[in-house]
Amino acid sequence: KNMSSSDDSSSRKSSECHRFFGYGKRIPRDVKRHCGMCRQHGVVVETRGHICQFKNCECDKCKLVRKRRSIMSTQIRLRREQDKRFQ
Repeated sequence: KNMSSSDDSSSRKSSECHRFFGYGKRIPRDVKRHCGMCRQHGVVVETRGHICQFKNCECDKCKLVRKRRSIMSTQIRLRREQDKRFQ
């Protein structure tokens, strides 16, 4: 009996976790997101419909932004795979 109660709590935790990560996926239109590479060069440009003038820039700041984007996309991909497996 003790074993089943721990199973119940673990399934409840996983569903709580799933709900936590599933919360607020969409970003409202009124939220302004800005281009990271342009921001590093002192230009504040909204990302939506933006063609970055620094997309081929090889400065250290832009390399850091690209690295951060790569890490974030890897984390998102991993989380989505885990969500798919543990549903």
